[in-house]
Amino acid sequence: MNQFEDQLRDALRRVPPPAGFVERTLARAAQEQRAPRRAIRFPRYVAALAASLALVFGGLRYQEYRQGQQAKEQLMTALRITGSQLHQVQQKVAPAGPER
Repeated sequence: MNQFEDQLRDALRRVPPPAGFVERTLARAAQEQRAPRRAIRFPRYVAALAASLALVFGGLRYQEYRQGQQAKEQLMTALRITGSQLHQVQQKVAPAGPER
């Protein structure tokens, strides 16, 4: 075998754990289970609040947008009515103009 395979075998050989490893690991796992998880829950509340605010402000902006679109439609209707009335007036006035 070559030198690389020997180094790999040495690196991957089984090594017994140090004394007290199991006890320390179980003690740490028990401590982590009892630790309060407020640090993890807090960002969820912040994210929920941010999402709620985004929905509220987005809804308000959409309402303003819809009101603007309605105003635009009303203006366009008013301009069409005005334009048709002006056209009717021009049709009535135009024939009278050359006869004078």
